[in-house]
Amino acid sequence: MGNEKTAVPALQHRDGKQETETARGRRSRSYDYSTQKGREGQSVRREYYKAVKELVPVPEAARYYGFIANRAGFISCPFHADRTPSLKLHPASWKCFSCSEGGSVIDFVVKLFSLSPSDAIRKLNDEFALGLPLAAPMTGEERLRAQNEADRRQFVRQSEHEFEEWKDRLLRRLALCLRIADDAAKAAPDNLYEEEALALRWAPFLTDTWESLVYGAIEPQIKVFCDRKGVDELCCRVLKPTLTRFMQN
Repeated sequence: MGNEKTAVPALQHRDGKQETETARGRRSRSYDYSTQKGREGQSVRREYYKAVKELVPVPEAARYYGFIANRAGFISCPFHADRTPSLKLHPASWKCFSCSEGGSVIDFVVKLFSLSPSDAIRKLNDEFALGLPLAAPMTGEERLRAQNEADRRQFVRQSEHEFEEWKDRLLRRLALCLRIADDAAKAAPDNLYEEEALALRWAPFLTDTWESLVYGAIEPQIKVFCDRKGVDELCCRVLKPTLTRFMQN
């Protein structure tokens, strides 16, 4: 193992806390790529720059190194004393609107770990298991494989994004249904509307579903997604009459 790098700026999250133990461990284990045997003085071929940029999105790299973005995609910039999140993460780039630093995922790693561009590519290749043969020219088959991997990762990221959007929508609907059920529990049983009685009867199921999405591991969340038709229909039966009555009043 080579020399450990210690002159790395401390990470500050948007809530003011220091980086997580996991992220700190990743950074403390970082080693000097330029001094590894057989690598000193070598430059990574230019064709691999494009491949690495396509394979490792900036938000994914930032998250790996301990940065937690807010909903707008901003993190506190580690390259200056940033009191509020001012560094915007895009899939293919980043830009700090305070200190004006920016660039690609390679530039981010270069500046974060004080590496050369070639060593930053080696680090990304190793830590994200890209499998790029950096010491040799990229063959046509390797370029095709790298492009297929980039397409696969893009599909996974898009699927995750769509899943999160669906989950947020369902959580809002579940919260409304549970509020209706809570109000129904306080009212006289004979004065309940049909949808209120329905919400009250299904309150345990609605609560379990909400908790699975908020606190559950990925498996329970996927199960809710697979059974989403029944959950959506139940929410619709509760919310649609309530909304119609509200608009009429």
